[in-house]
Amino acid sequence: MSRVTPHVFLTRFNLPANRVEQAIFSPEWLDARMQLFEAYTVPSVRAQGREGVSWVVYLDALGTPQWLRDRMVELQQELPLHPIYLDGPLDREAIKTHVMQVSGQTSGLVSTSNLDNDDGLATDFVRRVRALVPDQAPAALYLTRGLILSGDRVYLRQDRDNAFGAVVDDVSSPGFVSCWAARHNELDSLMPVVREDGAPAWLQVVHGRNVSNRVGGRMTSPGRQASYFPGLIDDLPPLSRQDKARDAVAQPVRLVRDRVLRPGASVLRKVIGVRRYESLKLTFGSLGK
Repeated sequence: MSRVTPHVFLTRFNLPANRVEQAIFSPEWLDARMQLFEAYTVPSVRAQGREGVSWVVYLDALGTPQWLRDRMVELQQELPLHPIYLDGPLDREAIKTHVMQVSGQTSGLVSTSNLDNDDGLATDFVRRVRALVPDQAPAALYLTRGLILSGDRVYLRQDRDNAFGAVVDDVSSPGFVSCWAARHNELDSLMPVVREDGAPAWLQVVHGRNVSNRVGGRMTSPGRQASYFPGLIDDLPPLSRQDKARDAVAQPVRLVRDRVLRPGASVLRKVIGVRRYESLKLTFGSLGK
């Protein structure tokens, strides 16, 4: 029997990457985000099982209220969750230390994947990532198909370089890299990539406080996809003929939008820099991922 590759989810809950992000982490934001976290993210990690699975959740040591700290303690009783409170920047060495601590690994391959605190996963996400682990490391691993949930409608999307990409590397390597070594759609510039185009593996939730995700792909029947995400989309209404007709018109528009905005956003990011781009995105809304 082959050895199970440890898998560590990394979540930045309310640890700001810049001052603009810090400004939006209001009490109202935390309340709304915690509701999404408990509705989608927590059940998704619970469904992965505990064998070789760990979850690091980064929180702001100064800006996290006591009720949120208490809830994290409660969640630790049922999940492989490790809340880490920081009052300064998060660097590569710190991530490596945390990955080693929570996985219990001082050598050998460990995979890490980003998990936003308002998104979900298919029940077999970790198993399918493990099936992609190559002999050589580091490598980026992508499950390319997923769902986007907007209101009570679900869209099937294929994204070859999506935000749920995992990175596998030898944790004892001096140059160990995690899934946060680069933006999710730029990991291929650092390492080889392995992709799997199977069933939907992830669920992005589009909501009023989300500045990065947008509707994409084609509308699909929730009932057809619910078995991959039990408890997350079970109660959504079936598609009507009117829904299908409207989506037949809207889908080509979304496709053109993505082909125009995404390359434009990449160029803008390179011209003005990552920090200024992220600030603009947070201030004025999404310019594309």
